[in-house]
Amino acid sequence: MTKRFCIAAPEAGAGKTTVSVNLAAAFAALDQNTLLVDCDARNRCTEAAVIDPPANAPGLDRMIADFGDAAKFLVPTCIEHFRVLPAGPRLGRAAFDPGRNIFSEISGPDLDVMVINAPAEPGALMQEAVCCADVLILPVRLDLETAGNISGLLETYKNFLEQVAALRQNNPVVSTARILINGCDDAAEAEALLGPAVFEAIAQLCLPVCIAEDDRLHEAMVFGKPVVCHDIVSPGAVAFLELAHLWTDIEEIRMDEKKDQIT
Repeated sequence: MTKRFCIAAPEAGAGKTTVSVNLAAAFAALDQNTLLVDCDARNRCTEAAVIDPPANAPGLDRMIADFGDAAKFLVPTCIEHFRVLPAGPRLGRAAFDPGRNIFSEISGPDLDVMVINAPAEPGALMQEAVCCADVLILPVRLDLETAGNISGLLETYKNFLEQVAALRQNNPVVSTARILINGCDDAAEAEALLGPAVFEAIAQLCLPVCIAEDDRLHEAMVFGKPVVCHDIVSPGAVAFLELAHLWTDIEEIRMDEKKDQIT
């Protein structure tokens, strides 16, 4: 079965697109057949993951409007096992039926991982993306600006998680929420920036991996390819590969537990 990861954020600039592109690339680097579905009308995933992306490429918008086959609109990347379904030029105008279960239509028997870059705006597509996810990832960007209002930032994420919980009340799929630190070179820098007490409070909420927003991670976006194929040993690449390993290991453990229950 395809494992779905939804990358969502309560506000712009949290690193949603960066995490979506690089996490998908990391799964593909581990030989997982991976599809990145861009639900954000800004279409930045295609720009970041595809070398020489086709201009105004149709994608999710056309699939929704025409009830078409997603396979027609997939765009290959420079990484084996990694494809992108663009949002398309008219996603913001596409009429979406909330009961359609669009992401089940996209899944296929040859797809191991689906990474969903959630819409920037609330609505039916956002609700579907959040509710279908096996893992919900909330990127949190820590920098000098956000450190000055860390309480407000945490309150924003708390409110967003409450909204997500309300959306998933009527959905039988059990999902887990994860918060991902994004924006400091390492844990020591974050701790120095925020102070030990605040950093510890945030660390209790986050996965034990800090995405290092180093020069290479920024350059990867400019050059149009994910950091894992731009500089595989950079801190950013290593952190995303650790995350991909983390979730594949968890899945293997769950499968072993199921086998033990059967026997």
